[in-house]
Amino acid sequence: MDIGNTLKKIRIERGLSQKEMCHDIVTTSYYSKVERGIHQISADNLLIILQKNNISVTDFFELVNLNDVYKNSLNTAISNEIEQAYYQLDVSHLKRIEENLNNIFQKNDYNYIFYTNLIKLTLFNINQDKNLLTEENKQFFKQKIFDMNNWDSFRLSLYNNMIDFYDLESNLTLINSITSKPNLIEIEPLLVETILINFIGYCIENNCDSYAAAFFSIIENMPTTPNNFFNKNMFTFFKNLVFYREIPDNSFLEKINQAVNVFNFLDMTEYGTKLHQFYQKNKKF
Repeated sequence: MDIGNTLKKIRIERGLSQKEMCHDIVTTSYYSKVERGIHQISADNLLIILQKNNISVTDFFELVNLNDVYKNSLNTAISNEIEQAYYQLDVSHLKRIEENLNNIFQKNDYNYIFYTNLIKLTLFNINQDKNLLTEENKQFFKQKIFDMNNWDSFRLSLYNNMIDFYDLESNLTLINSITSKPNLIEIEPLLVETILINFIGYCIENNCDSYAAAFFSIIENMPTTPNNFFNKNMFTFFKNLVFYREIPDNSFLEKINQAVNVFNFLDMTEYGTKLHQFYQKNKKF
């Protein structure tokens, strides 16, 4: 089915007039000719119409014989739809997108492989179920998913949950890419701070404390606010644990215990217990 007939089918099913369907994105006259196959609609205008009518991009293109003209815009729209489902924790929507991909792309198509892997990673980030990711999935993400010149909140969030998948050299490359962009730190300070703190924990577990210490100043220069209080307390714990592992002085141990007790005092005993266990496991270099 072509785009015009698909738009018409959905419009009639929803009981909408052509004017209601096109939302003045294009004129009603022009839209009418799109439905009849006389005019083509630009990819950008089509995607806006789908959005205005709350029509899933993947649901729509499952019905359409895909034209090359729309492929780039479709790829962007699918990424946005996956991202939206991630922020809404909408597992059922993600699974529906995955099903629709079977009818949009050939299974050996790079886009099919990319988006099915992206959905698996997104589901992992929602559920934190390691069984959702195979070694093949992990290798794919490590090699393909990150365009280091194009970090955004979605990629930062995904990477934050993938730090343990990477070796030290790869993590340093990615984190240096993030911290080399001052505007990114300004736009997404909480995410960048969280990534750095998780990387410090990674370094402690892997006995490479000196690499962690190199990023202390970035976190220290970030102001403490109600939004990042949790992060700052975690940083206090990790920083003093790094110091304590080098010089087992009681002043560092006291600050470690204070950070643990802050979580316990705030009835976040699960975090307090986890930090205490982390200290017991990693107190010696």
